[in-house]
This record gives sequence, C-alpha cells and structure tokens, in this order.
Amino acid sequence: MIVSTMPLPKISIITPTFNSEKTLARTIQSVVDQDYSNLEYHLIDAGSTDDTLAIARSFPRVTSITSEADAGISDAFNKGLARSTGELIGILNSDDFYAPGLLAKVARWYARSDGQTVLHGRIRYYNAGVDRLLGVWPAWAIYLDLPFNHPSYFVPRSVYAKVGGYGLSFHLAMDFDWTLRAMQKLVRFHYVPEVFTHFQIGGQASSNARDCHREVLRAQLAHGLNPLVCRSTFAAKMSINSTKALMPAPAQSEPAASPAAGVVLSILIPIYNAQATLQRTLDSLESIPYHQRRRVELLLVNDGSTDASPAIIGAFVNSLRFPFVRCVDQQNRGLSGARNAGLAVGAAPWVMLLDADDELKIDPVHFVLNHFQATSLIFAAEVKRHGKFLASVRPPKFSPDNYADVLTANSPFFPSGFCFRKEMLVEPFDLAYRVLEDWPCWLLNPRLFDDARSFRHVTGVTIHIHGQNMSAQYALRGQTRVRIAGDLLRRLNQRLTPKQRNNLQMQESAGRLQLGQSVPPAAFLKFPCDLVLYAKLWIYAFFKARLSKLEPYGAASVHRYRGSTKVSPAE
Repeated sequence: MIVSTMPLPKISIITPTFNSEKTLARTIQSVVDQDYSNLEYHLIDAGSTDDTLAIARSFPRVTSITSEADAGISDAFNKGLARSTGELIGILNSDDFYAPGLLAKVARWYARSDGQTVLHGRIRYYNAGVDRLLGVWPAWAIYLDLPFNHPSYFVPRSVYAKVGGYGLSFHLAMDFDWTLRAMQKLVRFHYVPEVFTHFQIGGQASSNARDCHREVLRAQLAHGLNPLVCRSTFAAKMSINSTKALMPAPAQSEPAASPAAGVVLSILIPIYNAQATLQRTLDSLESIPYHQRRRVELLLVNDGSTDASPAIIGAFVNSLRFPFVRCVDQQNRGLSGARNAGLAVGAAPWVMLLDADDELKIDPVHFVLNHFQATSLIFAAEVKRHGKFLASVRPPKFSPDNYADVLTANSPFFPSGFCFRKEMLVEPFDLAYRVLEDWPCWLLNPRLFDDARSFRHVTGVTIHIHGQNMSAQYALRGQTRVRIAGDLLRRLNQRLTPKQRNNLQMQESAGRLQLGQSVPPAAFLKFPCDLVLYAKLWIYAFFKARLSKLEPYGAASVHRYRGSTKVSPAE
C-alpha cells in the first residue's frame, strides 16, 4: 500500500471479454488482489454464451459489467473509456494478468510525472511453453511495428481526451493506430523497466498476423509515414509472416542503454521559414557516414512555417538519405517550443541541437559512441557572417564545481552543435524567453555538466549569422537579460555562491544598461565576481544603447527566428 499524505489517483481498469471462461478468473483476480483502494474495474462483454458473465459476477470488486453486441475490440475499448472516471486508465485483456503490486507502483510513477504522460513497461508473454520477457523499442520503430507494449499502457484520461478513442475501422491494429496518433500529437511515453503485464499469445492480433500487418500499413500511410519505408517493411513482414519478424525480442534492459542498442543520437532541427538555408543544413548531415546513419534519428520540427520549408522537408524525407526521420508539425511557438516538441518525441538517449541555418561539420555519432558515458559533448564552432569567416568559438572546460561560475558569467557556447544525454535535461526550454533561452536552460540543468567533455580543437558546426533590425534586437536582449537574471536569482537563491550571485546581479545591471537605463554605483562594487563580466559591465556603462550601432561580435550579431534570436555566446 502506498503510504503518502497525497490522495491516491483514481485508476480505472477495462477488460473486454467474449467467451473467456477459461482465463477470466485469473485476469480479474490479478486486479482485485492489487493492494490499491482508489480503483474502479469495468468489464465489457460482447455477448458471451459460456460462463464468462457468471465468473465476472462472482467478484464483488468488479465495478460494472456490460454485456451486449459490439463492433469489435475497438468498440469495447471505447465503451470502457466512456464508463471510466479515473485519472489513469489501463486496459487488461481477458487472458492477461497484472504483476502483483503494480497499481501502487504506477500511482507513484504517475505522481512524479507531469500528468500528461503515458506510462508503460515490460510484458512477460507465454506461447506454447515459451516464457519470454519483452522490453520496448525506440519510438522510431513505429516504421516497423508497435514499439511499445500496449497491454502495459496506463494512459491519463486527459490524454484520451486529447487523442481520442480507438478507431472502429481497425479490428486488430487499433493499438498501433492509437499510439501513432498519440505520437503525432506529441504525447510523451515514459518507459518503466519493470514487468507490468503477463501476456498470453492467442488474441486476435496474435492469431491473424497477416491481417494485422495490413492494418498497420494502413495506419502508417494514413498518418503520413514515409510510404517507401513502410511498404518495404510490410513486404518483408508478409514474406516472413510474423508479427515481430523485423523486431526480434529486445533486450531486457531499457532501449538504447548502451551503444549496442541501435539508435543512439537524435539530431533536433527546429524549422521556421528557413527555405533560404534549410537545404544547406540538411545537406551538411552528409558528414555522417552511411554506415552510422542507422544510429541516428532526425527530428525535424516545422514550427508553423509559411514558406517552402515544408516542401523541402518532404523532399528530404522521401530521398531516404536517412532511414529514421520524424517530422513534427505544430503552430508557431518559437525556438524554445520547437526544441521542446522535438525532445518530447525523440527516442534516442543522446540529443544534438542543430539550427536550420547552420552546418554540421563532424560525425557526431563517432563522438557519442566513444564518450557514451559522458553527460554532454561541447564542440568548437566556426562563425561566418554572410558566408565570410568571422571567428572561432572554443568552449571552456566544465566540471560540476565550475559550471555555475562559468554560466552565471556568460553563455560560452552555441546551443547549435551541443550534444547531451537526454535524461540529464530535466528542465525544458522556457517559452517565456524569446532570446537567450539556452542560457537559463543550461544553468537549471546542472547534471548536463557532471561529465561534460569539451572538444576545443574539433569544429563541430558552422554558425551562420547576419544582422537584422539591430537596435530593436539589442534592446530585446537587454530586456530579456534583466528578466532571466532576476528569475535565476529567485529560483537558485540559496544554491548560489556569493560570486555566482554577484555575477547574476551584474548581468541584471548589464541588461539595464543595454536598455539605456542607469544603474546605481553599487552595481560596480559586486565582489567577488567574474572579471571579464566586470569589464563588460564598464563597457556597457560607457556605451549604453549606442553599443548596438557598433555591431560588435557578441552584441549585435544575430539571426532572426520567429520570436527568438540567435546570439553569440560571447555576449
């Protein structure tokens, strides 16, 4: 039993049945034996003619029993959803059963989530005397088959409200269709590496593999997955006639937990009206050798583009230059919103950020594989303005002891080209900041720098910058700098050393000077502090807003992105 001062979330369990007298008692018993009080259990029967209903009525803990003809399993699922009032909903087939103590654990995991995440885990399945434990596959395997174990799903009711129920036109692959729709609505799936459900081979989808393959292909094509990849996969599965022919049982460890697990890196490219530069960026991915591309997942986030960017994306996907490409379309939410959308759907353990006007210069997979246990990889960058070389930016060396000193004084590297372990990024990019959005994100995710490795002599990316509306952008950065520094001072508060606090107070003063405002003399007496930042403060004090007219590197070299601006880390 959960011991907590917080109320237990109500959990609804749905079991569809039809002539299930041989297995139903075990299924129901696995639910009523759960040591969990805030539970409702709905049994949806399709008009059984055996002892199914008598068995169900012998269990008082079953909340409701409905018996009537239906239009298939999807219809039964949807009837159960309509009767469910719980915050979290699980579907348990009539020949499956839950692991002991599962619901209490699910409640704890749900309490730690954002309340909008599908929880799922392993299943143990039995077939003709074979006992096998199944984990999951990365999300990109949706091109092959269902990558997760639907019998283990626990879905927040709010997610069903967002995605909808199960499609009545699907009689076998309704779980695949629903999962694909959920992914396209950016629903997050969280894998828990524990056994949730014991699964008996013999359901309709298990017994009608070829028909199930056809429904999977229909769902893939209906939802816009690459038709060439999907049809090729379908042909291979039909030739082997096995539901998991192209997806042998995954290892019992969490997917991508080691370099041997397949895809290791998501390259996330946010895109907004980038028709002039996007093709150059996509072409730069050729720096990844062909034999490494199956270890890469490309995340192309179209952030409401109104130009030809979507057509460029479509042509690239259809070129099949990379086998695993996930496209996300959303209304414009700015650079932070686009990055967060990509992070929500990415399946690989590592992520590399790349802006849609920059160029990749290295094979990042090589570095990830050789530094897999690190927490982040930071490369040097060459900076070009209007195609002409301007400067090289080399990252400092980071450690758990110095990262806050460095990052309160400045943002010393471009986000484009930054590689990090996804699990280390707990705080997402803040949508409130139109510029400088990476600076607070790095400070609020200290685990990124537990084992950060800087490659000062390896140029990872080419950054392309140009100036547009310099004075307005300069003022915007000053305003945002004041806001971010103030927010960080409040949020980090007691965790800051005197030097780090002084650095942020000086950042706040520098932002006010950028706005042409005055600051009190005490602003120049903050010691200890970063000496370079201190010198910059005097420069800002002397030039104030006039600095925007000089367009020095690091002050006014920007690239516009709807609601966001690329700024040199040297600022």
